[in-house]
Amino acid sequence: CRRACHEDVLVNTTGRREHTVCGIMFPVEIKRDVPIEKVTIQSLSVRGQLGPITVWAAGIKVPQRQENNFFHYHIHGAEEEQVLMYSRTWHKVYQSFREPSNYRYTSFEISPVTLKPGESCIFYIHSSHRSRQGILSANAQNHITFQDDAINIHAGRAHFSTRPFGSINIWGYHGAWRDDCAFVGQLRYCVTYISWKPNIHIHFGYAYAQMVLTLLMCRRRSKSPISLLSDDNLYLILQMCGFNWASACYATKRKRNRPRIRKMIQSQKNDGSLNHSSCLPWRMFFKRRV
Repeated sequence: CRRACHEDVLVNTTGRREHTVCGIMFPVEIKRDVPIEKVTIQSLSVRGQLGPITVWAAGIKVPQRQENNFFHYHIHGAEEEQVLMYSRTWHKVYQSFREPSNYRYTSFEISPVTLKPGESCIFYIHSSHRSRQGILSANAQNHITFQDDAINIHAGRAHFSTRPFGSINIWGYHGAWRDDCAFVGQLRYCVTYISWKPNIHIHFGYAYAQMVLTLLMCRRRSKSPISLLSDDNLYLILQMCGFNWASACYATKRKRNRPRIRKMIQSQKNDGSLNHSSCLPWRMFFKRRV
């Protein structure tokens, strides 16, 4: 059956040299090479003095690392760098007053933000507390501060103004933004995966391809119990398998056997014994079946 959410994930991010800021802006990117239909971000959690909290979201292109090691965010429908000063290109997804919580994360149930593979969204969490101790942040050690099977969280910018998108910092000077800061908190999202099909078999990775190949070979071996199943039944079983169920040892095995396979193919080419039966049989199978 088709479900709206296949997996509920809670992400915990930490950082070195943690410090407090008035706001934090960071991008979340959905990976392209994973068989995902969509990812829905449901809540964010932070620590600090909090107070009046607002959470904003805007769609962006994938941030690119520049030569000066800073990030420049290109938001759809706005000029570069102007998005930091004006809120008209942003959508407010949460607003409330929260009590101080310096040791436990406080969760914000935001309006759901749905993203597809390859898409990104930038979040801006701001506290209007009179001091700069509203939200806990950290220094970014890399341009990607967290990643898992589905998402990448990039380094962002810290904000030192008690006014959302303000250009005057709490000390009364211009320059309220600071680059290369990491989001410290929790992010909760749910994932909807794509079911396996022969025509999208290439998107499931090498380990999954080896698992499918093994089952198909067992299906055509008369002494195997799997031969009692039809192709349709086997396809239904594969559709119920997660893309990360395949063993991770296939990647090591592929890297170790690659020189031996190339040497074997080259020797067959030299003596003229190379034919289609010695080529990858699962590729030929799916070419006929699609």
